[in-house]
Amino acid sequence: SKHFYDNDCYKWMTEQLNGFKTVLEIGCGTGFSTLELLRSGHKVISVDKNECCIEKAKQKIRSEGFSVGDISNNDVDFIVADVVDKEFLKSIFKRDFDVVICWNVG
Repeated sequence: SKHFYDNDCYKWMTEQLNGFKTVLEIGCGTGFSTLELLRSGHKVISVDKNECCIEKAKQKIRSEGFSVGDISNNDVDFIVADVVDKEFLKSIFKRDFDVVICWNVG
């Protein structure tokens, strides 16, 4: 994902989301795409099942001056979860978001 970040691919992809305030990002990895979403003015709910990636993403996001925690009071909310888990699916649709993205996963 660093390649995509360094070559402005995430910037281009983020430009396609104009008009959407809160983004549900499936598979945030170490946070390069999350960072670009935040820089573009979006609030982000980021999900990844890899806890190590989430921790790296949190460090990256905080080092850039963005806040991490509950989305109502912060820029991004990171969730460690498997998106195919039934309990996760029940809980995520109780959250408010405008668009769902899933870039470069798989």
